[in-house]
Amino acid sequence: MKTIADNRINDGYCDCPFDGLDETQTDACSGSTIGGWPGISEQYERSPTFQCPQQRNKILPVSRLNDGVCDCCDGVDESNGNCPDVCDEVLAAERAERAALEQKFSAGSHRRITDLSKYKALVKNTLQQIRTNEDDMTSKQHQVNRLTEDIINEQSLFLKHRRNEFQTKVVDVLSNSLLRPLTEEELVRFLTAVCQIAGEIDYNDSNTATTCVLLRLGGVEAGIVWNDEDYTNATAERLSLEQNDGLLVQLIDENVHNNKKVWSQNQLTTKEEGEEESRRRLDDRYHDVDDDDDDDEDFDEIDDDDPDIYDDDDDDDDYDGDDDEYDEQMEEKRRKRKKINIKNNDDNSIPYYDTLFNNNNNNLLQSIRTDQVEGTLFSQSRLQFLSNTNALIQRIEKTIADTNTAKKEKEEQQQQQQEQKEDNENDETKKDDADTSKDSDDDNVAEEEKKQEEEKKQEEETQTEDNEDDFDTTQLEQILSDLKKRQKAIKHGFLYALSANILLSNQLKDDLIDLAAATLMHSQVHTEQVWYILNTILPELGADENNTCASSPFAKFCPPKLMPEGARGGGNYPPVAIMEAGKAVCKRVIDEAATANTPYDACNNDDNTTQDLPTTVLPDGSYGYYRPNARTPENDPAFHSLFHLLQSMTSAKKKELEERKQTLQDEIESLETKIKDLETNIGGRKQNEFSGEYHYLRNQCFIVTAGKYDYELCVDGKATQRDKGTQGGGTNLGKFKEGMTIDKDTNRRVLKWTNGAKCWNGPARSATAYITCGGEETKLISAEEPETCTYALQMESHIACDEDFFERYIKQ
Repeated sequence: MKTIADNRINDGYCDCPFDGLDETQTDACSGSTIGGWPGISEQYERSPTFQCPQQRNKILPVSRLNDGVCDCCDGVDESNGNCPDVCDEVLAAERAERAALEQKFSAGSHRRITDLSKYKALVKNTLQQIRTNEDDMTSKQHQVNRLTEDIINEQSLFLKHRRNEFQTKVVDVLSNSLLRPLTEEELVRFLTAVCQIAGEIDYNDSNTATTCVLLRLGGVEAGIVWNDEDYTNATAERLSLEQNDGLLVQLIDENVHNNKKVWSQNQLTTKEEGEEESRRRLDDRYHDVDDDDDDDEDFDEIDDDDPDIYDDDDDDDDYDGDDDEYDEQMEEKRRKRKKINIKNNDDNSIPYYDTLFNNNNNNLLQSIRTDQVEGTLFSQSRLQFLSNTNALIQRIEKTIADTNTAKKEKEEQQQQQQEQKEDNENDETKKDDADTSKDSDDDNVAEEEKKQEEEKKQEEETQTEDNEDDFDTTQLEQILSDLKKRQKAIKHGFLYALSANILLSNQLKDDLIDLAAATLMHSQVHTEQVWYILNTILPELGADENNTCASSPFAKFCPPKLMPEGARGGGNYPPVAIMEAGKAVCKRVIDEAATANTPYDACNNDDNTTQDLPTTVLPDGSYGYYRPNARTPENDPAFHSLFHLLQSMTSAKKKELEERKQTLQDEIESLETKIKDLETNIGGRKQNEFSGEYHYLRNQCFIVTAGKYDYELCVDGKATQRDKGTQGGGTNLGKFKEGMTIDKDTNRRVLKWTNGAKCWNGPARSATAYITCGGEETKLISAEEPETCTYALQMESHIACDEDFFERYIKQ
């Protein structure tokens, strides 16, 4: 109960908005509605109300009685009788509106019930499909797990077999014939030279490896893995296939079956919590195998009559394995490794090589570089090439720079002459314009013609001089590029050799033999290069002192020589295949002798700074350097027959198991996608009260025209405002905000689009759709902008024709 003071009765201020009893003699409380004015809480006690007799839904507060406004259709709310009775018209319109609403509700409600029933059946069927697919996926995952174990077992069995084949078919053969006669020091020098050649063969613009990759791979093959913590202080660890948590097994398997070049834990692909971690390099980037040999191609075997010391078996390349279980359990562990941090500051040199010594005051490195790499007999021709080509490169670069400067100056001079000529012509034109006389005497005409002929003659002479002075530097630039590539290849070989010399310190002879055999197998070094290496490291073979200068660095070792009787090898060393390779080299030396004493020959002592510049790319062998060719079946059948079977050996059973596993994994992935699509189609596994209604609006777009604009709302998409009648483009009113809510006061469903295009100096645009019962068809019926950049749209749809709508708007 609210008590009002006497002085506030009929004072023109409505203190009792629900009944107006404090202002019966004024109009202060007129216009109040049931529930009070906006902002007045319904907690206030309501006073008695008045219901229009013929309009059951029209209830008035007593303050609106006798207020001069005809509220009831029969006028009974105004006792003065001034209100006419219009109930027939009003009630007829209300009845028609009500009938239309009831008809809409009946049709919409029927469709709503039908659709929700279908949705319920769809959800039930979909959930059953999901469970079936999940069961199938679980079963397949169990099969994958079993296949994974089978692959691991087969992998171990195959690699044991491969290791045995490597030992008997490669190591034992090379050890007995080629490697065992060498001392430990000679083996180190041999491997260093092999790495040096491999570095030159492997070099290309994208290969910036700072370690002898082939030695690292050979180490894996031989069971020797170096730690990665410090490049200059690497220590080797001898592993077996059963040790170190299967590290060796994984490394060899990657190289054999995945055609990769990996030699450390850091380069292995590991999976943690279902995510794949990328490989990391040891101290250079990861390299895929780029081998010219095609392991799938069957090359012609060496005839038995060929002078080849190597055994050749016709065993099948593929190892089938067996079904015995391998007890070793494989576990993956990660090792944290450090990488050498040597930056390349010289773009014209092989990355890291020169700066390795310029920026690192390491006496050991400098000593190894000087004595064990660049200071060897093997490197003499390479150092000579670098020395001679450095001077040549400087001359070529200077010539190119001078030529370009001269061309630029000439172009500027010609431009100035052209501008002067144009100025002179303009002056002559002005002079002719100033002369008003139309008649010119014959002498002036003749003088003008003579002047034009002299200018034409001068232009022709200038053009002739330009043609004589033009010099195309394109060929020089090609020569320069080729020289720099050869220099980079040599430096890359030096870097490989430096790496090898460091890694091979403190190795036992048996380990060195295994490493040499494996490195030769993984490299592309061929028998001719092995012959040359042996001649540079074995003093007993001896160079021809009378042949100290020749166009080829190989000439001093020709003809090929065997070890003296009674020396190591018993007069039969080097082996036959190496000697045959040496004979082939010496034959080429003789054939090439006719080209000796050229300006770029190793024996030419002329001042390099006075020679004419080359006009074509220098031939291979210039300044005594021949860039080594990669081993192929054609140029080296001996090594090919020795290594090919092992290099092409794979496990057919492992491949078959992996294919089955991959098939199952693809099927699992397909099932996962199918399950996700099924869940999306029903709005997720857990439905709410609006899931069925929302299901029938998903992925649909609705359009309405309001004023000069078309408005398009796409459920699960965007809201857009466009100029009326246009297609595409428009203003983005927002992206659909997933889900549907309900306005409990009006029973309208609400959909929202937010974060649209930002208004100028205002908020981001947004749109809200209010859905009410509207029959079987879902459509937009209106659009407005009640606030700046905030859009309200009205929709009708059967999904809102529920019991609450009936109770609220039909039953009353």
